[in-house]
Amino acid sequence: LTIGAFAVVMFGPIRVWTLSLAIFLCFLATLDYTPGVFSWGLVLVAMRYRGYRKVWSYLTWGVMAAIAAAVWFWLTGSGISTDSTAVVQSGIVLQSPAYILQYVSILLSRPFYGGTNLGIATLIGSAALIMFLINTGVIWFHRHEREIAITWIMIAGFSLGTNALTSVSAQYDGLNSALFVRYITMTSVFWIAFFALA
Repeated sequence: LTIGAFAVVMFGPIRVWTLSLAIFLCFLATLDYTPGVFSWGLVLVAMRYRGYRKVWSYLTWGVMAAIAAAVWFWLTGSGISTDSTAVVQSGIVLQSPAYILQYVSILLSRPFYGGTNLGIATLIGSAALIMFLINTGVIWFHRHEREIAITWIMIAGFSLGTNALTSVSAQYDGLNSALFVRYITMTSVFWIAFFALA
């Protein structure tokens, strides 16, 4: 849903119906799964890059994003949404940036490293993250490549944001929870973008 909203804005005409469809998809993404909240920020970047210049476009986007966030918090707070209720109601607080970075690094290593050594997993994931950032920086300085690369950069950013959110919801299990197989799917999305930009 998030990728669909992003694609509509990036490759569709700059029209009211295009923006309306993107808003609808972001609403669905937000209510469907916690990381869908990131879709509003990612698509906002796409709007700016694509050439949306009308003030009303950004005002509409901001108002609808606020409504979606309010509905999401109401649903999770009411216990209607089972996906993130535990995160909101249990009083979980953000860990230190170093913890989140290590957790994300371990998650990034999982498609290629099946061991249980957290140190090795952290090194592999950190190396991948550093290479991605360097590659992104190089591409960004070549203006003619930005339009092609921006889609993959946003997809990788969504994956990284989702993994960071996972570190918050799974913090009671410690770093070992990053070794769980169930998190490989979203991490694989990062690697698809990684190789597409390589």
